[in-house]
Amino acid sequence: MTEQKKILLIDDNRAILRAMKQLLTGEGYLVFATSNCEAAIRIAAEEQPDLVISDVDMPDMDGGEVAARLKESPKTRHIKVIFLTSMVMQDEAAAAGGGKNVYISKMAEHAEILAEIRNQLP
Repeated sequence: MTEQKKILLIDDNRAILRAMKQLLTGEGYLVFATSNCEAAIRIAAEEQPDLVISDVDMPDMDGGEVAARLKESPKTRHIKVIFLTSMVMQDEAAAAGGGKNVYISKMAEHAEILAEIRNQLP
């Protein structure tokens, strides 16, 4: 039996956090969710998720800073990060996927979100 993949969700919008957690749990992922970036960094170090999905624009620190902090630590630098944002359109998000950072629009269909997650997981 394959090991259950772990995903850490970070978003200050609790409705989006709940919806994403429900979607991913329904797909069989073990999901950790928080609206606090400092807590997310601690959870990542403790739980070693396979993937982090982080909102870009949050009050305590932005998603880019969270990703940078994860990359600074030998315990978490291997964890892939997807940015979830309402600031890019779907076409821009798809185009960005070919670069270093991967963005998913909050307006994307569930199938698109799940496809990108599967693409990023080992």
